[in-house]
Amino acid sequence: MQETVGTKLNRKGLAIGLTLTLLVLIGVIYYLPAALNRSTPDTGAAGLTIGRAFPDFALRTIDGKTVTPASLSGKPYILWFTTSFCVPCQVGAERVAALDNRMGGDKFNVVVVFVDAREPIHALRSWRQKHASGDWMLAFDNSRQPLQQMVGLQYLDSKYLVDARGILRDADFQMVRSEYLKRIADVVAGG
Repeated sequence: MQETVGTKLNRKGLAIGLTLTLLVLIGVIYYLPAALNRSTPDTGAAGLTIGRAFPDFALRTIDGKTVTPASLSGKPYILWFTTSFCVPCQVGAERVAALDNRMGGDKFNVVVVFVDAREPIHALRSWRQKHASGDWMLAFDNSRQPLQQMVGLQYLDSKYLVDARGILRDADFQMVRSEYLKRIADVVAGG
């Protein structure tokens, strides 16, 4: 029995449709838990609780400086875990940089922690130039006790908002939205 061109096209269309449906289903299964666990009173990470002091850490920036909670005290700060190639993180960084600029550029610090130590330094500098503010600190997490382990990192685009006294005020695991920008502004205002 010979197949017609129309039958072949219908089978091809069905195969493409099923493949796309499967990919969407896999995406939902993968991303839904992160979306539902957006920001909670207890972050679920070992030793991290909203309203308590953020643990001590030391990171070496790509510019050779050491960043610690003590060096950041006096201003709220965001610890942001990402890679240079995470597109949602790039968009989020641009939104936070715009807020940073609207607030005068000196009201809070951002420490971007790149989780892939194989990324070249020039790529990170390029990332900062394209997506961030020039004063943001970029670091690799290659200390003896990696900060990724301390916070129980599970997702890229994880952000920890710490107030000027060193108290963890928010943990966010989604793309930056207007609600998150408002939380940053509230913490900067002392709220």
